[in-house]
Amino acid sequence: MACNCQLMQDTPLLKFPCLRLILLFVLLIRLSQASSDVDEQLSKSVKDKVLLPCRYNSPHEDESEDRIYWQKHDKVVLSVIAGKLKVWPEYKNRTLYDNTTHSLIILGLVLSDRGTYSCVVQKKERGTYEVKHLALVKLSIKAPEDPPDSENTLVLFGAGFGAVITVVVIVVIIKCFCKHRSCFRRNEASRETNNSLTFGPEEALAEQTVFL
Repeated sequence: MACNCQLMQDTPLLKFPCLRLILLFVLLIRLSQASSDVDEQLSKSVKDKVLLPCRYNSPHEDESEDRIYWQKHDKVVLSVIAGKLKVWPEYKNRTLYDNTTHSLIILGLVLSDRGTYSCVVQKKERGTYEVKHLALVKLSIKAPEDPPDSENTLVLFGAGFGAVITVVVIVVIIKCFCKHRSCFRRNEASRETNNSLTFGPEEALAEQTVFL
């Protein structure tokens, strides 16, 4: 046992972390492929109709004794036994069955119809029924988009309009403030200019008086 561990530690691939990550990634992909064994995946919207194929090519022989089941997980959708069709209550009046292809058609889809469906074909051999065909179909259903509420639309419009008005008022106030400030600065500058002009001659006259 210790020898095996030593051999694994000395393996060149395991010495490189990148290679170990790649091997782990490949292993996860293989496991995911093995787990997702559905034969087909379909995507529809609410209120649509869908055809779930069974993909069973029956041989040219009497099928009156065959048993065909359509199931969703562990619940039966419909069954065909001895040529008689039986639909379970949840799917009555909104399912169709194709006798030739054994396909299942569901009308007026709802969100609860999503899931994995299985088509099981059993044939009688040596007095017992054996599964001769199994097909898995995964159905995804998209929820409808909620229509916009008129009240919410009006509220959003009012909020947006109010925001625009607020921005306009702020811009006008800023412009008025800047204009008033520039006018105040111009008045201060002109006042200083006038003071310097009036103060100059008096100062010159005083100098002349002192000189005399």
